[in-house]
Amino acid sequence: MGLREILGEIITLFAIVNPIGALSIIDRIAPNMNPQKRTKVFNHAVITGAFILILFSFIGKAILEEVFHLSINDFLIAAGLILLVISIKSIVFHRFTKQEMDSFVVKDFGSFPVAFPLLVGPGALVAGVLTLQKHGLPATIFIIVCVFCLVFFVLRFMDNFVKILGPLGLRVISKIMYVFLGAIAVKYIINGVVNYFKV
Repeated sequence: MGLREILGEIITLFAIVNPIGALSIIDRIAPNMNPQKRTKVFNHAVITGAFILILFSFIGKAILEEVFHLSINDFLIAAGLILLVISIKSIVFHRFTKQEMDSFVVKDFGSFPVAFPLLVGPGALVAGVLTLQKHGLPATIFIIVCVFCLVFFVLRFMDNFVKILGPLGLRVISKIMYVFLGAIAVKYIINGVVNYFKV
């Protein structure tokens, strides 16, 4: 596995996790949190998110094959469709309702909703399983750790991003990330279909 391929996987997973898209939500649910507490919450979110993703990547394939009797090609096609729906919904339709926003206001939201499902959602779980299938456990762990180091950087300097980009800028960049996610989804579907007919 070369450096270029590793960088490609890191960029892909970072686009799927999309911490920039989570910034505006986090800013709305914790606008008055003091910097020290916010840092602790983000530390917890990054560690929890990385742990969830590594764990699911490790056991996901076994669950697919042993419990649901699905091949990796079946999963590729289904995963691609899921990611495509997520990207289209997020670009065109998705709006958080007041009830959803209120439900996010909890005492400790480092694990929920920041780590899961804002950062580690269905798309990231899917990508983790596929990365493990292609590159093995050590490379997958390395890629996930690198991605969540970048995520921590984004969260750590959240106030700077919000001030520089503003709400509109955050939304635009988030939508661009979801366009990349849509392209990744199409790639998953094509690979799954091609591999399915090769077998």
